[in-house]
Order: sequence, then structure tokens, then C-alpha cells
Amino acid sequence: MSRGIRRLRREHGLKNSMSRTILYRQHSIKSAPKLLRNERRWKVEIHIWWEEHGAITFKSFTFDLMYSTEAEADTHGIAFGQEIIDGNVPGVSLN
Repeated sequence: MSRGIRRLRREHGLKNSMSRTILYRQHSIKSAPKLLRNERRWKVEIHIWWEEHGAITFKSFTFDLMYSTEAEADTHGIAFGQEIIDGNVPGVSLN
């Protein structure tokens, strides 16, 4: 691993990823912030899954919003997931 990659990992805390999973209204939301190395910014990526009628449904979402820290992307990702589940994000649905 190059010194530059080690430095980026250290600066952005990649060893201790902020990725987390929460349960919200019978759905699991996992945040998985992605570091865009060229821009040194974090992009929101989330995964939502739930069980219905004995089947598990899994959907992934990314958003073009960028954040300066992994923690910000994580927090906003979880909040976006909750808004999606609540039906409050225009043009985005779990159906």
C-alpha cells in the first residue's frame, strides 16, 4: 500500500468505518458512505431491506450530495433512508 493511500485511510478514518445499520419502522437501513478519493469528499450510499410475506426485499440508493466527513455522510444517509421509508422523497420509492 502506498504512503498516499495510507495517509488517505488515516485522514478519513477508513479503518474504523462509520457504516452502521439501524432498524426503522420494520426496515433495516445500512449506511455505507463512499469516499471519492479524487474529490476527497464522501458520497451517501444506503441499503434498505425488509421482510414482507416471507420474502426479503433489498434496495440500494446513492445520492449526489457530497459531505466533507464520513460521519456527515453517515448521518445524512440514515436520515435519507428514514425519509424514503416514510415516503417523503419525491421520485424515490420502495415499491
